[in-house]
This record gives sequence, C-alpha cells and structure tokens, in this order.
Amino acid sequence: MRFVFGLMVAAGLWAGEYSPLRQVNKANVKRLQVAWTYRTGEPLTALPGEGRAPAFEATAVYAHGLLYVSSPFGKVVALEPDSGKVRWERQIAIDRNGNYGDFASRGVSVWKDRIFVATIDAQLVALDAMTGVPCAGFVSPDLTKGLRRGPDYRREYEQTSPPAVIGNLVITGRRLRTTTEWMRRRGSWFGRGTRRKASWVGRTRGA
Repeated sequence: MRFVFGLMVAAGLWAGEYSPLRQVNKANVKRLQVAWTYRTGEPLTALPGEGRAPAFEATAVYAHGLLYVSSPFGKVVALEPDSGKVRWERQIAIDRNGNYGDFASRGVSVWKDRIFVATIDAQLVALDAMTGVPCAGFVSPDLTKGLRRGPDYRREYEQTSPPAVIGNLVITGRRLRTTTEWMRRRGSWFGRGTRRKASWVGRTRGA
C-alpha cells in the first residue's frame, strides 16, 4: 500500500474535509506534482482463506506539525509533511483471521497530545502524538463488550472509521452489514473517557 501526499488532509473537525487555505486553488491545482510517496509495506491482496482485500482509505490528519495516517493492518504512522520522512511508526497487533467484510482503516483522531485509533478488530488505542508510545493509564477497551446484541463471529463487528472526540469522550461507532438481519440488529455506540476507561454506552432506537 502507498500513500501519496496530496489534497487528502483533513483540515477541520467533524470530517468536513474543508480547508480555508487558499494557496492551492482552481487556477493552479492542475500544476500540482507528487512531492513524495509513503509505502506502508502491507499487501493489497486478501489474506489466505479470508474475505475482502485490504484497502488503504485513510485521510491524513495534520497536527503538531506532523501528518498522521493509519492502515487496515493496525499501523499508525507520523510523517513529516515536507519530506514524507517517518517520525514514528506504531504497529498495533490485530486479529488477521477476522474475514472482514470491509477491511479498511479511514484514519485517526487527535485530542491534545494523543492520537486515537480504532482498529478493524474493535480495539480503541491511545498513542502519544509525538512518540507513538501507548499512553500510560489508558485502558484499551474491548468494543464488543456491553452490546445488547453482540457479534456471533468476528467479522460481524468492525471498526473502520476514526473515533470522534467530544469534550473528554471518545465516541466510536461500528460497521454493520446491510442485510435484513443487521437492519434488525441496530447499532450501538460508545463513549470512552479520553484519559482512562468507559463512560457510557448508547443505542439507536430499536437496538
């Protein structure tokens, strides 16, 4: 997988992907050229005996003078935006036997000096933004716990999107299948304390 630095940087909250910057505009965007390429070193083919092939779909987040991206295999990387040089990498161990229906990671979230990432196998991890070291005192929860209707098997429950940070809570959703069974088993969402442990669990109507 490779990441080409371009116009894929989230410049604001709530995934609006709007930037007030005007240096790049309609008149000169066609003159942009590739400045550098970052390669994750991960395969683009499906794992043996597993489901859909992994897809690199992360939107880079700019904070602390760095670009932060994540991969479907649990890698989180901090890159220097001018050169693409790796400042740090953190490999989070994930379950590679999940037979995931949507094998992707669409990015991370930044809260003060922390980077939050929800992995494909439902881990919520907090990393130090400057070093990539797991944050001391943050207990990584099992996001499959506490659901009214938990998953029957691993691929039923996935995390593919960045968490949302609101106040001192980290909000995560879950990926649902769009079959009749999954329409019946409506979604739940979690609020996690940014410092330590779970705060609340919410459910959509009918869950």
